[in-house]
Amino acid sequence: MNKSANESVITYANRIGARCPTCEYKLKGLTKPQCPECGKHFTLDELVNNRYAPKLYIITGIGFFASSILLGITIVLWPLAFVYFAITVWWGGGQQTVAEMSLGLRRVLFAIAWLPILGSVGFVAIFLVRMYI
Repeated sequence: MNKSANESVITYANRIGARCPTCEYKLKGLTKPQCPECGKHFTLDELVNNRYAPKLYIITGIGFFASSILLGITIVLWPLAFVYFAITVWWGGGQQTVAEMSLGLRRVLFAIAWLPILGSVGFVAIFLVRMYI
């Protein structure tokens, strides 16, 4: 890792109070891109992924579950509801697999998880606007 990359990692860790991707030690006041607790060397990508992964994981799982319920309400979309529910079950048990995914792929799955909910909200909004205008 070159000097400017090291400085970027140190600046990011100090500015946001990042945590070590391995041991979750709070990385405040670093002078080099290495955890003082466990000794792991890390990159800026690892710190960013570690910061957003837990929140994105939980919100995406909730999205898959809520979408499976919404789709299950309609008889016509039951097959899709079962698919979303299967993904919900897999998502809950596949934490290691999800953790190994890139942040970009997790964001795509987040969008897929919430798509039926957002589509329904949009449909209801359009229906209400047309009804009252």
